[in-house]
Amino acid sequence: MDVLKQLIEKQTNPLGWLFTLLFFILFCFGFWHHNWAIIIIALAGMVASSWYFPKPTKPVAWTNDCIKAATEWLDKPFDTEKTVVSAVGIIAFFVLLISLWVHATGLIFISAIVLIANKAYLMRKCLMGMMPAGGKKKTKEPQSQQRQNQQQQHNPQHHNKTDDK
Repeated sequence: MDVLKQLIEKQTNPLGWLFTLLFFILFCFGFWHHNWAIIIIALAGMVASSWYFPKPTKPVAWTNDCIKAATEWLDKPFDTEKTVVSAVGIIAFFVLLISLWVHATGLIFISAIVLIANKAYLMRKCLMGMMPAGGKKKTKEPQSQQRQNQQQQHNPQHHNKTDDK
């Protein structure tokens, strides 16, 4: 487990995340041009990008939060939601690769959007699990609402006077 711990520690460096994304773009470029050398170099770069960058001396809080959330998602037992989300992500990934290979531009955009939405859903689910009990974090009221509240507190309510005749 020492290797797994090292890998997780090195994932805390945001530069590794950036380079993984850049190698994924290179990987897609290789599929578009049917160039196996680029594909292999990009795959090696994506796999090795975890090891390029050392653990940062000053920890970045959001990376630790994301890694913790992703670990909790992976440790969670498979239920219907996790199965469907995982299957959609895998299918969208392979549809993206096939559409890049055959130059199906419309399908590339659709599968890329599905992949991005899938990743956004996963990150939202992971990060929502880390929020404090009770749901959303308390945010400041908009200034217009604050002004209305202050006016209601300082101004006495006006009552309609009726003439007694």
